[in-house]
Amino acid sequence: MLRLLYRSFGKFTLNPTDVKETLTRGWGPGGQKVNKSTNCVCLKHIPTGIMVKAHDSRQLYENREIAYKRLEEKIEFQLYGAESKKGIKIEKIKKQKDRQRRRRLQKEENQLKESEESDDNKNIE
Repeated sequence: MLRLLYRSFGKFTLNPTDVKETLTRGWGPGGQKVNKSTNCVCLKHIPTGIMVKAHDSRQLYENREIAYKRLEEKIEFQLYGAESKKGIKIEKIKKQKDRQRRRRLQKEENQLKESEESDDNKNIE
């Protein structure tokens, strides 16, 4: 737990006094155990007002780790934007999609040219 709270993120450090942690009961698939146990972690970073919820696992400690990781990513993205890990990942995905779109359009254009050429050759004969 302390390892998570005092983790340094390179450009900033998350202060544990700035984070309000609340625990709530679970919901969803997983049976009675999930619905009766307190295993959902809600974190709020007081200075920025960013809230994060984690209920991915049945275990409280796993959800706490997941929530702190999500909170760190959100704060870093808000502070540093495109220079953050999340911002870099988003840019990479955008570039990949753009590259795929350009390739698809190029393929369609080539197919259209080929079909026009074959039609022209048929008309000549």
